[in-house]
Amino acid sequence: MPPNRGLVTHAVRVFHHRLRSVLPALLLIGLVLTLVSPGPAVSATVPARAAQCKGHVALTFDDGPAVGTTRKLIRILQQEEVPATFFVVGRRVRQHPELVREIAAAGFEIGNHSWSHQQMTAQSGKQVRWTLHATNQALLKAGVTPTRLMRPPYGAIDARVRRVITQAGYVPVLWSVDSRDWANGSSQQIARRILNGLRRGSNVVLQHDGVDRSAISVGAVRQVIRVAKARGYCFAALNANGRPGTPAPASGPTPSKVGTDARPTAILHESPVDNGLSARQPQLLRAPWRPRTTGTLPGWQNPRLTDWSAFSGP
Repeated sequence: MPPNRGLVTHAVRVFHHRLRSVLPALLLIGLVLTLVSPGPAVSATVPARAAQCKGHVALTFDDGPAVGTTRKLIRILQQEEVPATFFVVGRRVRQHPELVREIAAAGFEIGNHSWSHQQMTAQSGKQVRWTLHATNQALLKAGVTPTRLMRPPYGAIDARVRRVITQAGYVPVLWSVDSRDWANGSSQQIARRILNGLRRGSNVVLQHDGVDRSAISVGAVRQVIRVAKARGYCFAALNANGRPGTPAPASGPTPSKVGTDARPTAILHESPVDNGLSARQPQLLRAPWRPRTTGTLPGWQNPRLTDWSAFSGP
């Protein structure tokens, strides 16, 4: 039996009337819920800069300052807007104080690399203290304020030397990626070595701006920076503990302020020679490798320094 047309028409009219009466309220409720509902967390959509980094890279350069290469290196680092640390040799600071002033004026950190690049494990405690003090005084005389970071020549350090260094108020800094730029290779080969050595977490890269092959090494810097950035790495200055710190802002390098109370750091080495100790024991030991001379200053053959888990104070 077909439905009564009049009843259907009446029901439709009642439904439309009621819908018109409640529709504004439904729209208002929907608007309120939209306004008060929490959106996605900022960290989920715009993660912090550090969270975006695959790893942190600190560039370090030894054995300068040197005419030609140091200035060119400063320009490249400024153009690419990344920080760096220059571990300088005291006698070269005395010869070219204008170059360390340019390093400091550009906003880069300056560390102590001894007076004349002599192996500290072959020196007395008095000689180690003198070479650090003389280099520091040369820097002050040049008109710059150095950090308390230092790098022992050749990376040669043992428990005795480490104790002398830290008691003198300095923080020994080694490296995790050795470019071996002093030994051989074109700019592209040096860049490839560095890029292949980068790992997630903290990376300290060793290059030189004060040896015979430094011009070739400096030629690798721009490629290292651009490719590493493309791979998700951030560049950071060394902090007071000698580790890559907060990534530098996009506006350019920001040097860390290092006080005299900076705590000395330790780094473990992975040695091909069994030294009888656990691979995770946080000590700096007499290196089982040997130096060899090349170029203006000797280079240092060493195993890769990789274990950062024990990078801490004494």
